[in-house]
Amino acid sequence: MKSDKWLLLMHQIPPKQDSFRVKIWRLVQKSGAIQLKSSVYILPFNSENQRKFEPIVQEINSSQGDAFLCHAEFLKGIDHKEIIEKFNQDRSEKYQPLAEELLLLQKVLSPAEVSENDLMEVEHSIGKVERLVKELNEVDYFNSKGKEPTLKLLKDVLGRIESHRKGFNGKVLKRDLASYQKRIWVTRNQVHVDRLASAWLITRFIDKKPTFKFVKDNHYKPAKNEVRFDMFEGEFTHIGDLCTFEVLMESFQLDKAPIKVISEIIHDLDLKDTKFNRPETAGIGMVISSLVRADESDEKRIQRANSLFDDLYKTIDTNRKNYSGKARSKKNKS
Repeated sequence: MKSDKWLLLMHQIPPKQDSFRVKIWRLVQKSGAIQLKSSVYILPFNSENQRKFEPIVQEINSSQGDAFLCHAEFLKGIDHKEIIEKFNQDRSEKYQPLAEELLLLQKVLSPAEVSENDLMEVEHSIGKVERLVKELNEVDYFNSKGKEPTLKLLKDVLGRIESHRKGFNGKVLKRDLASYQKRIWVTRNQVHVDRLASAWLITRFIDKKPTFKFVKDNHYKPAKNEVRFDMFEGEFTHIGDLCTFEVLMESFQLDKAPIKVISEIIHDLDLKDTKFNRPETAGIGMVISSLVRADESDEKRIQRANSLFDDLYKTIDTNRKNYSGKARSKKNKS
């Protein structure tokens, strides 16, 4: 993108509104803007970027602040080449940690034979990294130096994963509830966030009379009537950027609003992500960690987690107006 015309967002936020200031900073970061001066942010001029800035202006002005959006062309003090350099430097710095993480994943996948545990760990990580690279690429307006090496690394890692997947097709298949009744649901022992939530989802919305089985070996081959979840090559496990809970939800088309909210919380906790960034996430994570520490037994962990998710579901359902959307989602530009 070549441009000597720019969009400037300038704002003034009342003092003693630190949390609101942080919120605006996050919105600006998501827009892809860089800071030119204190409280002055800049994007290349086009209609799409204008749409990114407009809701931020509205948010500030509706909260007793002052914000202005203008179309600018610089005459003195700084020229468009210097601004482009600033954008490229910023983007290259943001690509760097992603490239480093991809190099680590590449190293894990380098041997001709990769253990199932290692491959599953990579698959748990790659979805988030792939999404972050794509999001950054979308706002890499001037093709920074970090772009091509990082995209090349991502392509290499995805190719290595595919070669080790043994035919895994990477798609969420639609399933029939009737075919998954009175099944034995097998997962790895020492259940935690995703497996606990998935067990609750299975119990409450999928299988009316499930039995759970916990195994140490990720190489476990299922017997008749057994279904594996959150395991390597399991019938239900991570796919791309989706955790197991999300895969189960989509597979059985469980589209109730409270389940969707819970899926966003579990996604961020399990993938250590901020894709949805719901305000409840940190608190739910602390409660889950507490119940895991309190019980070594996988059966007891699931029982206690079922009560937690039952209560959470009821709270969300009762207060549905407060959970009508992704309150802090990166997909919500407002």
